[in-house]
Amino acid sequence: MTTKATQSTGILWMGWILAAVLMGLCACAGDPSSPDEGDNTTTNPPAAEPQDKDGEPKAADTTDNAGDDGPAKAKDPAPDVAKTPEKDPPPAPKDTHGQIRTAQPLEGIGKPLDFLEFVVSHCLVDELDITEYAVGWRKWSRRTGFRPKTGPVPNTGRHKRLPEGSQAAKKRAEALRKAWKENPRSHTVDCIIDLPRRDCELCRGKGAKRNAYIAYLPKELITAPEKVRSILLLVPGGNGGRTRYFLTPIPNKTIWDSMSGGLEVQRHTDEFLANNPGTTPPIVVALNSGGWLSINGNVEFLTHDMPTHIAQTYLGTSDLGKIAVGADGISSGSRSMMRAYAHRPKAHNTVGLTCMHCGGRKGGFQFEDDFLVLNDTNKIFDSWRQRAKDDLLHFRFAIGNRDKYWSCNLDIHQRLVKENIIKPSDPLYENCRGKEHPRNCDTTWEDFFLYDGQGHHYGLLLDSWVPSLQWHIASLHKAVLAMDGPRR
Repeated sequence: MTTKATQSTGILWMGWILAAVLMGLCACAGDPSSPDEGDNTTTNPPAAEPQDKDGEPKAADTTDNAGDDGPAKAKDPAPDVAKTPEKDPPPAPKDTHGQIRTAQPLEGIGKPLDFLEFVVSHCLVDELDITEYAVGWRKWSRRTGFRPKTGPVPNTGRHKRLPEGSQAAKKRAEALRKAWKENPRSHTVDCIIDLPRRDCELCRGKGAKRNAYIAYLPKELITAPEKVRSILLLVPGGNGGRTRYFLTPIPNKTIWDSMSGGLEVQRHTDEFLANNPGTTPPIVVALNSGGWLSINGNVEFLTHDMPTHIAQTYLGTSDLGKIAVGADGISSGSRSMMRAYAHRPKAHNTVGLTCMHCGGRKGGFQFEDDFLVLNDTNKIFDSWRQRAKDDLLHFRFAIGNRDKYWSCNLDIHQRLVKENIIKPSDPLYENCRGKEHPRNCDTTWEDFFLYDGQGHHYGLLLDSWVPSLQWHIASLHKAVLAMDGPRR
């Protein structure tokens, strides 16, 4: 006969087992204790596309269960989200005389700050919209009494989008124009837009018209808009959506404290540009998703719809040939990018693939089935090889060695090495716990960074995010210089 004590013990053990299983359901795209999609409140357009347990888009379940084999072991098992590592940024390109090379100005742009007419009717300025992640972050902020000194915070309800063309909107735009010119600095805008339905070969003709994004607008858009010639798209995975990119981490909270993190895009971009004068300042755009549920589909969303909207709205041009465009994806966001590049290999100049969801029969990006099948006669690799040679294409991989996808990421990297798109290199081992091996060390190949002790969760981003952002800005600058050709 089973005693009550035995029954209680069994229930307790079941509780611990259930907790352990839930802890493992973490996504590099989000906080591991919050496997649900971010940014799916009723006041906003749909956030990251819903996915089934293998990461495949679907209508109901909103879990990007990329999986992990548990908390990090080699290093701090619960790193503090406020301790973002700072690393030396890559040097700015220089000419033969040792001088930092600057890009040629973008001609034909409109009147400076013309875009403010759009902003006041579609965006929140220097505040973030109320999304699921923003609500979670704000609860932590109130509980701890934390308010960041820099960077945007979730909306307090004071600011609203004004009717387009109204007198109130015109008055607000003029007030912003005056204030921004008097005190020029970078700003953020959290915008909601309706994308037009287009008729093209790859357009799906169905899906949501409404989309949202947050954009970092560099100070130069106010002081010297002709110098802004690059766009960086940030493509989230299953958690965090667009919001987390711009939040400040709550001090003394760990990766296991749901929705307490942030990647501080504005602060880190400001600091990089200040420390590297002459570098082409980018517009950095955090998207809500990889665009699978967007009206024209994933390929058009990443390679045409969003880059064109940003270029036309803020730079006054639709000629993407004059602008360097990059993208950095997290988990299923990286997968979305690579599937788009199979159709549009010339779309972007920098390709950052962070903990890419790959492998598996379903959901993951399978290089053989999803990419190489469209690479008939090696046309994609031939194009990439020449673009890389001309400094118009740059790749970067980042992933943790406790992420089950790291080996398939490395396989794709090695194929690009074989095709002479990425330079060959021997692995460099650092901070090893024992024998020099990728399972025990921080390991680096050319354009591939493997972080020891990190799994498919936010902890990886604490190590990888700042170096990746710096790399993108520097590499986009190189691409702009390559577009300009040799300096006369």
